[in-house]
Amino acid sequence: MSANETAFVGEYLNNYGENEPLLVPPGWDDWHASVGNGDYDHGWVFENGVVNAYDDIYATDLARDIAVEAIERHVSSTAPFFL
Repeated sequence: MSANETAFVGEYLNNYGENEPLLVPPGWDDWHASVGNGDYDHGWVFENGVVNAYDDIYATDLARDIAVEAIERHVSSTAPFFL
């Protein structure tokens, strides 16, 4: 983790990754963007350069879990944090 952490979780752009290459925009330390419009029960997430498939977890529950993990990793730090 960097001294200042920025974390992104969720939908970045409509149809993200379907018609353009998947890239992490500059300035983000931790990136978890849903790919395409997806199925809420079977989603694809582009995570820090790797596409991962998630089955049998609802998209909003997955986003919550990823966000909570990011917060828990940063909670003991006094550095700025943006989620």
